Amino acid sequence: MRFKEKLVKKIKTEIRVRFGECDYYQHVNNTVYMTYINIGLSDYLRSIWKDLKNLPYQIHIVHVGIDFKASATFDDTLIVETWVSKVGESSIHFQHTISNKETGVMIVEAKKICVLLDTKTGIKISVPEELRKEAA
Repeated sequence: MRFKEKLVKKIKTEIRVRFGECDYYQHVNNTVYMTYINIGLSDYLRSIWKDLKNLPYQIHIVHVGIDFKASATFDDTLIVETWVSKVGESSIHFQHTISNKETGVMIVEAKKICVLLDTKTGIKISVPEELRKEAA
């Protein structure tokens, strides 16, 4: 599979809501959705690069925007979908949705912008040309 095909695909991650992730009102606490999105992002990146610990650069989150559409509750099974929407000069833009697997109800829509940093220097770097070409 070519890199571009890997980039444009959506990755689906299944998550079951645990009791401790719920608030006083028995809904998933809003802060927990960020964890779910990060799990989806990790699964997405792992589908492209098997060894995330030894990349020549680090991927850092610099912006997150979340729109809450509905609520999830204890023991719901959720589907987190993750995909790349844009590749910039030094950034990669990800989109995420979280839906209830059983009902199909959309719970969250989110955007995340990540930048690449050189692993040795910690300085922001441009997205490698091969990645930019493949994502075009």
